[in-house]
Amino acid sequence: MKKLFEMTPKSTTKSGTMDCVNGVRALSMFCIIMYHVHDVTLVTPTVNQVMLVEYRNSIFGVLLFKLSEKAVDTFLLLSGMLVAMKVLRELDQDKKLNLLRLYLQRIIRIVPAYAALLLFTLAFTTRFGDRNFYEAISQEINPCFKNWWKLLLFFHNYIDHSEMCYAHTWYISADMQLYLLSPLVLIPLWKFGQRFAGVIVLLALISMCWVFGTITDNDYRLNASDAEMAAKTYYSTHARMSAWLFGVVFGYYLHQTRFTIVRMTKTMQIVGWTLTVAIFLVISYVTKKVFTEEYTTIPPIVEAFYESLHRSFWTFCLMWIVFVCVNGYGGLVNQFLGWPGWQPWAKLSYSMYLVHIWVQMVSVTMQVTVPVYFTVYGLFQSIFGLVGLSALAGMVWSVAFEYPFFGIEKILVEKWK
Repeated sequence: MKKLFEMTPKSTTKSGTMDCVNGVRALSMFCIIMYHVHDVTLVTPTVNQVMLVEYRNSIFGVLLFKLSEKAVDTFLLLSGMLVAMKVLRELDQDKKLNLLRLYLQRIIRIVPAYAALLLFTLAFTTRFGDRNFYEAISQEINPCFKNWWKLLLFFHNYIDHSEMCYAHTWYISADMQLYLLSPLVLIPLWKFGQRFAGVIVLLALISMCWVFGTITDNDYRLNASDAEMAAKTYYSTHARMSAWLFGVVFGYYLHQTRFTIVRMTKTMQIVGWTLTVAIFLVISYVTKKVFTEEYTTIPPIVEAFYESLHRSFWTFCLMWIVFVCVNGYGGLVNQFLGWPGWQPWAKLSYSMYLVHIWVQMVSVTMQVTVPVYFTVYGLFQSIFGLVGLSALAGMVWSVAFEYPFFGIEKILVEKWK
């Protein structure tokens, strides 16, 4: 019987590379911006409110809005995958892990640009624009004067959810918490291999079960705005860590096969792509049902299964795409995601993530000074406009507060080798 997978040593160069990750990262950043534009637009009072409601309940509107949110899970997947590959490579070379260097590298890469955003917000936002501008954004900005230090300690995703400074930065706290805890799973994974990989998968399943139990026990409905549900199932790290944990296991597998090309039969390729497309279509279909008026026809138990499963299955689809691209079976998908033009966007993704909400607040506040008329064309103008403005602001932020610290990081890494 012919094997579905065969391991072939790499002779010269691999037909697929990790360049596809740049495309995934860049597109995920675009999706996050698209999600936040939808999030604001769909609650903004408009002259033609009926048209806005129709768009909000349309297949097109629901999928663009809610599926773009899954970009956060994509970032968690990539974070787990990349930290696993980095740490396992160091353990293979040095037979030990330098925790001080590991943590210091992360702090140098994350904190300066993050702290600069908070400083800029506290120092200049109240002096930007007129009084109407500040009143419009005060709900987002005022908590920063009280809670800025919680952001820099990376635990604000667990407290004061009603007064979160820059609510989108919950992800940075969750990712930092997982990064700091990563040696607890990566060192045993390096020592025990596949035997411990099962433990990591079990932890991911426990996280998914916790979300399921929380929703069923509290009778939450996903289509209803509920701050308590968001605090328990959206912002909390233990509720969102399944994507990161699956990324760690995936990174371990990529690390183990880094010197080989994984050969796949045509049958395996067809089955893999078929399952990937099928999972995506099922997620899309259920998303449309859950986040429109049709949710009243769905039993609550279906919503509980959806919320606890769909994020992990979304990451499975992405893992397949990265897997086939890395091993040279991505075809047009690999050519698209591996396009060199994605690389600068990927490098800007962190700074864009930090500043795009502030840029959005400025632009939206200027727009609502006159009556707003909703059109799909106008919505896409806002999306692409925010992408462009965030990229420009992100470049300034990177040059000023991100890349200068890479030199410090390099010096310290050399010192602690």
